[in-house]
Amino acid sequence: MQFAGSIGMLMGERWGFLLALIASVPFWYTAVLFYVWDRDLGFRQDTFRYWVFVWGMFPVFGVVEMVYCFVRLV
Repeated sequence: MQFAGSIGMLMGERWGFLLALIASVPFWYTAVLFYVWDRDLGFRQDTFRYWVFVWGMFPVFGVVEMVYCFVRLV
């Protein structure tokens, strides 16, 4: 869905933005799963690198993509 939505956005089609908006949701769920799994497996670290680059990239990308697509659709 992400790939098809990206193509649609590049073409300037409304369906592309809608598809990308839908495809942004798994990034949020992935972040929650990583947070729980990292805690259970002992991988979580209290470092800036972990919270920003390892864990934080997924929810931030999902939120930014969701907001951008929503604004373009409205």
